[in-house]
Amino acid sequence: MAAAMRFWRKLHAMPWHARWLVKWAAVGLSVLAVTYPYPHLLVRNVLRWRNPNAMIEPNAAKLRPMLDELRQRIDPSLAPPDVLRQVEKYVCRRIEYAWDWDTWGVADYLPTVEETLDAGREDCDGRAVVAASLLRGLGYRADIVSDFAHVWVQTDQGETMS
Repeated sequence: MAAAMRFWRKLHAMPWHARWLVKWAAVGLSVLAVTYPYPHLLVRNVLRWRNPNAMIEPNAAKLRPMLDELRQRIDPSLAPPDVLRQVEKYVCRRIEYAWDWDTWGVADYLPTVEETLDAGREDCDGRAVVAASLLRGLGYRADIVSDFAHVWVQTDQGETMS
């Protein structure tokens, strides 16, 4: 208790701008600790968001059964926009929507195809990773795009998961 009081007195003896810097740093660290109680997921997430298209894995072993099923379901004469809709419906049926907080225990997380399929639920970013992987497996050029609110898939034939 005495050490805390000494710190408090030293803090208030500092110039106002230094006090505010220390206080804002404490608030920032508190928010970070609450939103990312698992720091390894924060590091992984930051690294993955540097290049989200690296998460697209059309050859992932756990994706193979889904890709085979889609190939059987999709008529080869189907127009590309209809294929995109079919893939979107398929992914939405197979992967339940759930916030990252509920699935991973953190505010935001960009999972791999395998992590998403193992969890069986994900929000827009995990669903987009799976959809882009499926589309690449079907021969489409697919990329992950995002803004601050949503993640979806852009192909040369249009967008899906939007």
